[in-house]
Amino acid sequence: MPSPTNTEENRSQREQLAQVANAAKEVAGQVKAIKILAIVYLTAAISIGVGTTALTLSGFLTEFIREGMEESLDLEDSKSQESVSSSAGDDLLSAGDAIPAIRLPDADGKFWSNSDWEGQLVLLNFWATWCAPCRKEMPLFDEVQKKYAESDFTVIAISVDRKGWEVVRPYLDKLQPTYPVLLADESTTEGFGKITSLPTTFFVHRNGRVHAKHMGSLSRSHLENHIESLLSNDPSEKHSSSTT
Repeated sequence: MPSPTNTEENRSQREQLAQVANAAKEVAGQVKAIKILAIVYLTAAISIGVGTTALTLSGFLTEFIREGMEESLDLEDSKSQESVSSSAGDDLLSAGDAIPAIRLPDADGKFWSNSDWEGQLVLLNFWATWCAPCRKEMPLFDEVQKKYAESDFTVIAISVDRKGWEVVRPYLDKLQPTYPVLLADESTTEGFGKITSLPTTFFVHRNGRVHAKHMGSLSRSHLENHIESLLSNDPSEKHSSSTT
């Protein structure tokens, strides 16, 4: 006959597993992760009779569900962004427009403004930590930052995360970008013409005027083509060559 202690432990284990299974059901309903639900139910059913192993498995399952939920939400976010019509960018700054005055903080509390990159060619990117296409681009920005550094080229990434540094700082700690990452305020996003889709990228001449804009993610080749176009159409370079 099982002791009262063992009976209580088994009941506790069953309750924990039931909670995990219920959480999985809710997640699956929200993000349509049917495969996650099936795996969790199967593992939970096997674990009920395993004894103390069930506690370890419940922790593993909880982490598994969390990761699956984040990936699924990223997919939903990217699909949502991709579904934005092309007309959503009609209000954005266009080629020839001057970018607005910027004064925004980085993770260390330093404020950056237009004067900090005056005379440089700039890739100015609006992004967020929850945006999967944005995260995919970030390492590419490091690569082009290094490749075109001798051309006085710089990347400026501006996060529009509503939770601010609470979510941005941990992400940057892992990424360790070589370019400035700033936190947007409402006036900044409105100044560029209402950022309604992420990622959104502006390629800016040394004179502070937009050369081109791009809504959506950029492949490596597409990104480099934009930068090469920015370099070859540099007004200051043309002016310099005409006076020598």
